[in-house]
Parts: sequence; C-alpha cells; structure tokens
Amino acid sequence: MNVAAMTVGALAQAGVKRIYGLIGDSLNAIGDAVRLNNRIQWIPVRHEESAAFAAGAEAFLTGNLAVCAGTCGPGSLHLLNGLYEAARNESPVLALVTHIPVSEIGTEYFQETNPMAVFKDCSVFCETVMSAEQMPRLLQSAMQAALAQKGVAVLVVPSDVAKAEIPAAQTVYARTVDNKPTTLSPAPADIEKLAKIINSHGRITLYCGIGCRFAKDEVLALAQKIKSPIVHTIRSKDFMENGNPFNVGLNGYLSSGEPKTALESCDLLLLLGTDYPYRALLPTAPDVVQIDTKAAHLGRRSKLTFGIKASVKSALTVLLPLILEKKNESHLTLSLAHRDEVTAQKHNALVQHAKRTPLRPEYLTAVLNDIAPDNAVFVVDVGLNDVWAARYLQAKGTRRIIGSFKHGTMAAALSAGIGAFYALPRGTPVIVLAGDGGLSMLLGELLTVIQNHVDLKVVVYNNATLGFIDFEATLEKIPPFKTELLNPDFAKLA
Repeated sequence: MNVAAMTVGALAQAGVKRIYGLIGDSLNAIGDAVRLNNRIQWIPVRHEESAAFAAGAEAFLTGNLAVCAGTCGPGSLHLLNGLYEAARNESPVLALVTHIPVSEIGTEYFQETNPMAVFKDCSVFCETVMSAEQMPRLLQSAMQAALAQKGVAVLVVPSDVAKAEIPAAQTVYARTVDNKPTTLSPAPADIEKLAKIINSHGRITLYCGIGCRFAKDEVLALAQKIKSPIVHTIRSKDFMENGNPFNVGLNGYLSSGEPKTALESCDLLLLLGTDYPYRALLPTAPDVVQIDTKAAHLGRRSKLTFGIKASVKSALTVLLPLILEKKNESHLTLSLAHRDEVTAQKHNALVQHAKRTPLRPEYLTAVLNDIAPDNAVFVVDVGLNDVWAARYLQAKGTRRIIGSFKHGTMAAALSAGIGAFYALPRGTPVIVLAGDGGLSMLLGELLTVIQNHVDLKVVVYNNATLGFIDFEATLEKIPPFKTELLNPDFAKLA
C-alpha cells in the first residue's frame, strides 16, 4: 500500500465522503487512490478556488470534515482564497496540498512554491510530510486539528512521498474528535456579577451573533425575562430570526434600520457570541457586556463594562435563575413598534416595485422568499444581493442563509452551492443568489454544475455594474469608476 492509498482509506474511515479538486501532476497518486476506493467520490471542478469554496460550504453546513486538494505550485495556490473563506467561517476543512518531489525542494524546480509559508496564515495546522512513515500521524493530527479547532488544516504532500510504499504496521486509520458544539463554562463569580449588572438596568438590548447558534432557547428565555429586544447579525439570521417574537432585525449596512430604537435607547447592550466588525455601527450605550468563547473578542470592537469568556449557552443556563423578571416593557414595546413601522414602509415600497420594469431586485428577492420552500438553503454572493437577501429573505422553517459574510469574497456563491448540494440530503432546494460580477469571476463553474449534474437554482442579479462598489463610492462621496460590466446572456449560458 502506498501513502496515497493509505490517506484515502483513512479519510473514508473518518467519514469523509468526497474530495473536491482538479486532478493532475503531483496529485495523480491521490486521484488514482480515489479511483480505486469505492467509499470516496472525486468531485472535479474547473478551478481549484471553487474546490476550496465547496469544501468550506460542506464543512460549514454539516460541521463535519470536508476535503479539497490541489496540485503543486499554481494548482494549490488557487485554493488559497477559498481556504481563507473556510478559516473565517471556522469550517473544518482539510486541504491536501501536493508538492514537488522531496529531492527537488529548494532548487527552484518547475512549479516550486513554498506551501508552508503560503498557507500558514489561514490554517490551524500546516505541516509537510517528508517521509511515508510520517503520514499516518500527521494525517491524524491534521484531521483532529481541523475538527477540534474549527479551521483549516493543510497537509503538504510531495509527489514522491504520495507514491511511496508504507509498512502495513503504519497504516492504522486515524481516529478523530467529534464535532459537538463548544461548551465553555463561565466562572460562578462572573455570572453573579453579570446578574447584578442586568438586574440594575431597565432598558437592555441583546445583540446576537453566530455564537448563539446552539443557545436560541436560552436567549429567548432571557429576552422574555428582561423584556429585551433582540438584534441579530447577518451570520445569525438563519437561526435567530425565525420564531423570535423579540426580533427587531439586522444592524448595519445591510439593514433597513429596524433596530434603530432598540440600539439607541438601551442603557445596557449585551453582546452575545458576536465579533461584529464595524465599530462605528455599534451603539455607545452607557454599559456594554460581552460573552464570547474567545477572550480576544472581548472589548475588541467596543468599550466594555464587563466581559465573560464562555459559550453563550452555558453562560445563560446558569445566569437565568439569577435574573429578576422585569415588569416594565416600554423599551421592548417601542423597539418592536419601530421595527413594525420600517417593515410597513418596506412592504409599501414593494407594492410600487412590483409595477416597475425592469424588475427591481427588492421585489425579485421578496418573490423568491415567498415561493421558496421552508427547507431551502440560500447561498448568497457578495455584492448588493447581500443587501437584498438580508432585507427580504426570511429564515422560515429550517431554511439556511449562508454566504461570505465574514471574509467578504466575491465568486464564492456558485461553488458554495455545489458544496451545499453534496453536503445536504438529496432533494434539499439549494438556491444561489449570484451577482453578475461574482458569477462571472468563476463562470467556468457553471460547467462543473452541468457536468456533475448538480441540482441548483441560480438567480443572477444582472445590473451590469459592480453595484456594491458603486454604493461604497457614493458613501465616500466620489463617483463610481470603471465598475460597469459587459455581460453575456447568463440564461443562455446555463
């Protein structure tokens, strides 16, 4: 058995179902091992960046390890942006970065790069396998690091190492950690102090990020007890919005302004599992308290009265019994009234948009929201379609709404849609909301969709310009420059 066969067997043993990549050259040994192994599927793409985007989406949606691979030099370099996307989403991805033969490293050989230097910044684990005997332990370590630290693990595998025979005693299949949600308990003294702070304030607003994913029940229980409106980020929209009577919507540039009263009138802002990056858009409440599993996030974006390093679920579980129920609902009532006023304005605008031609993107998105099944997965590209998705898509039922909401890269949506298709049960509707600029960046992946019979619905927002960049220019009081696009007929391409 060679290293490539051992690697593919170990991945299958660990539950990996597929590898995304573009076959060739230094990757041939691993590709051939996949061909001979009936438990792992090879998903061919037209560009390696797409392979990393797809693997990242699969890992993000399932929490399971997903794998992509690249050939030496240029092929693996193409993975880089997609791996940064996975890293920013804390998605457990293993990248098999194949390399030139060991004997040629350092000689400026054809297609030589320095993968360790290239991938170190976007990974939680990055090592080069210099001998066959190293591979079992390094592969195990890479898989464990990706899952345990929720990030990208990179294994650099020279082509001659991949082909090398490995002793049978070395072919022990790796055991990996599970992917259960992180539980980090707070210090009792911290919870007692937080309870005193909350009990001494009357107008409290909860600001919920992706760290609340497994704590929705506890968040709603706290909001009920302290009569608090709930603001959410775009990354927490698909789980904090639905079935939430305290929800006042999304803050920031993607918002229609629904949370204005909740944020401006509060005397205590409670940041729960969020590292919202735009400091200027966070309110300057008299007091700010933050709960996060990462101590580095505490106070990084705003002034901080008190911070607790803990998971939101574990912190609120022990906090709730210490909280006195509030009787005054005026802050919540006024916040919800403002939300309803803005919602009514949006509805009235949609009535007018329905009469206009060409089709308005707001109206298009609202219609998509109405007709899409409640179990649909929306994959949103970066651009103005982010704005329309944030404002007009509703997280009904078991819907997911995902996108490059932290890394902010264009071109990810179609490839992430491919990953979503493979990750989710067959028949799950996957709807890609692509901008004309983003889609055209990796337009060749339409061929991946066709060739692999990937069932996607792709909606292209074709305004013949880089619309969000125009918007940013307007904010900076400068005219848009060189943002116009000459587009093909996207429908004919499909």
